[in-house]
Amino acid sequence: MTAEERRQVAIFEERPGANIHALWIRLRSGSYHPPAETKTLKTNKGRQTCQITDLVAQKVMATALAGQIAFSTTHPSANPAENIALAKLHSATWPWAVTIKSFAQALDIEVGNLLSLLSKGPAAPWVLLYLRRWLSIEGVQCYPMLATPITSVIIYHAFDRWIDENHPSVKFEKSQQAIICHLASYSMAAALKTQVDDRLIRLGVKGGIQVKIVHCKKGIWQDGKIATRFEFLGYTFRPRQIAAGDATNTIFSPAISAGAKIAIWRQVRKWNHHYWVQLEIEQIAASINPQINQWIYAYGLYGARELKRTLDAINRKLVAWIRCKHKDMRRGKRKAAIYLESIATRLPQLFAHWKYGALPRKASKMKS
Repeated sequence: MTAEERRQVAIFEERPGANIHALWIRLRSGSYHPPAETKTLKTNKGRQTCQITDLVAQKVMATALAGQIAFSTTHPSANPAENIALAKLHSATWPWAVTIKSFAQALDIEVGNLLSLLSKGPAAPWVLLYLRRWLSIEGVQCYPMLATPITSVIIYHAFDRWIDENHPSVKFEKSQQAIICHLASYSMAAALKTQVDDRLIRLGVKGGIQVKIVHCKKGIWQDGKIATRFEFLGYTFRPRQIAAGDATNTIFSPAISAGAKIAIWRQVRKWNHHYWVQLEIEQIAASINPQINQWIYAYGLYGARELKRTLDAINRKLVAWIRCKHKDMRRGKRKAAIYLESIATRLPQLFAHWKYGALPRKASKMKS
């Protein structure tokens, strides 16, 4: 957000009730013509210079579009934890899957076809008016706040209603970005993929929605042309080897995805351990435990070993804090690690990730 946008938001928030009501009235009447701003955004066509309207109007439109989206009646659950459990169960039962994944920022669809889809639902006339006005100048890629709800509308018309009418027996799970369909054979999966691709073409979708076939067998699939993994709700489902006595078995199971790991590491890197120097360790724990609990709740349902390895970045951040706080440990990472290990031994419930089992590594395994 630019300095000018921050200034405008500050002015808007001085009287939020009156300003929101006035903006809502102007939007509904079709008389809102905010000045366009030139911005360079990264789209599927590379870096693109767009003339986009202000973010407040985009947010209002996104809220209005989100209210038009309805889930399929055969969708089993909207709870992420239940969806992941069902995906794990169905992947173990059905050997093949068809995944439909949307990339909102890369969505490419003809404006006329999109307005035709929205007009089939209960979309308000003023919503269609502004979409026609904005999207006729720039594509969906230039409106980041509208891309996700528009993609959800397309998926609803391309898949949800169609699967209810034509394949009511197909088991599937759905999130905002992906749909996982489970089938018994490769021929059934290939037929379903072809039908979904044809529907997307008829709806005018040129890009931004990927449909592929995945093999969910316990063993490793030998054909390199067939995918053997998929991502769903921050988890990667793929064949994994587990110890079974003296032998090892291969199962198809979920664990935290690479994208979720990177997001956690980036957030941990942003924590300012230099600021923590003035704090005690109990204060640090109180400030970061809510965030850690969110990560454990979201990604700790399956694949605990992978999540513990990911959360070890927090222990490394704490070692850096100890080295900054104690002068006698600034040149010795191992000495700081031993100190952190002693704290974890005395207070194993202090941090949420310690309670989960991601305790500091042995000092003997750390480099000096």
